[in-house]
Amino acid sequence: MVHYASALIPHAAGAHSSGYMKAYEDCLNATSTDHAPWYVVPADDKENARLLVSQIVLDALNDLKMAYPKTTAKHLQELRSIRKLLDK
Repeated sequence: MVHYASALIPHAAGAHSSGYMKAYEDCLNATSTDHAPWYVVPADDKENARLLVSQIVLDALNDLKMAYPKTTAKHLQELRSIRKLLDK
């Protein structure tokens, strides 16, 4: 967080940076929810930042508990017939 926020703080405001950091922290805490969470990823180590983001995305996808839709034998036969028509 420090690396991101410090890049956003004007140099002239450096004396007030702790106030800015507190404001960023308050903003993130107030707007991050279970449905739409914020993630703070360090920007000073690109390799680890990418690994962290990859893990966050993977966890979010796994939490969706996606599965292929189930089908009936009749519907499967229909799909095969359509495929034969498309392959012509």
